[in-house]
Amino acid sequence: MAVLEIIWEIADFFCSWRLYLCLGPALLGAFFLHDSFPDASWPWFISIPVVITALCGGLYWDWRARRIC
Repeated sequence: MAVLEIIWEIADFFCSWRLYLCLGPALLGAFFLHDSFPDASWPWFISIPVVITALCGGLYWDWRARRIC
């Protein structure tokens, strides 16, 4: 039963609006950056760290909000 509870908590964690509030604009910005400069390689060096930071920030924000409540 503990394994199912862990899977449920992980699924519930990724259904949080805080995660998508951070991740959505970062992915949208990365999409427009890659769309504006399709043949350049430098957008990858900007978009990947920004998206990873947004993902970590959203997960941290949600974790802190769940821990406080």
